[in-house]
Amino acid sequence: MTRPRLGQRWSALPVWARWVAATYAFAFTQGTCAHLIDLARGGVHAYAAFPQVSLQVFFISLVVLDPLTVFLVIRLHRAGP
Repeated sequence: MTRPRLGQRWSALPVWARWVAATYAFAFTQGTCAHLIDLARGGVHAYAAFPQVSLQVFFISLVVLDPLTVFLVIRLHRAGP
């Protein structure tokens, strides 16, 4: 049994679900760009205003996690949203 192709999976979705998935992808792409710009301007210490190191690490890790989320949403994987 083979999985349907990506275009077939997208066309099988209702219109509202396509809009939701596209909005998710757009928003996480925008978030990726915002975090990349922050890191380009401030380097590793871009989020030094946050006193907790765990928050600093989280915001820096979003540079990797946001594009991964975009990839999963576009592929219509359950883990995306």
